[in-house]
Amino acid sequence: MSAPPPSSPNSINSREFLNLSNLHSIVCDYGNKIDVNHNEMHKIKEQIGQDFLVCRVDHISIPHKLEDHDMKLKAIVVVMVGVAVAILEMMVVDLKVVTKLANGKRLELIADDMHVMF
Repeated sequence: MSAPPPSSPNSINSREFLNLSNLHSIVCDYGNKIDVNHNEMHKIKEQIGQDFLVCRVDHISIPHKLEDHDMKLKAIVVVMVGVAVAILEMMVVDLKVVTKLANGKRLELIADDMHVMF
């Protein structure tokens, strides 16, 4: 353990006689400051206690919030994948329609060319 701090010149030494009038003057002179400090400490303790409770409640509720966000993220991903698949299917259908139309016109053009030839 560390050594006790050195005593200041104004401190009360245990070897000296403690005068009650000195204590009375200390209480009277610094009583208001002591009360103010005591009240401030009490308020600080209450505030720290409230802050601790708020932090504890937040700490407990964080996993639930994360689970909710995970579920929302999964739902958004499923919707986005569904939209992407639907867009790809529409593109495939459009390509089929375009190729059928192109093939049909080619056949018509070939038939027209054959008519001209014969």
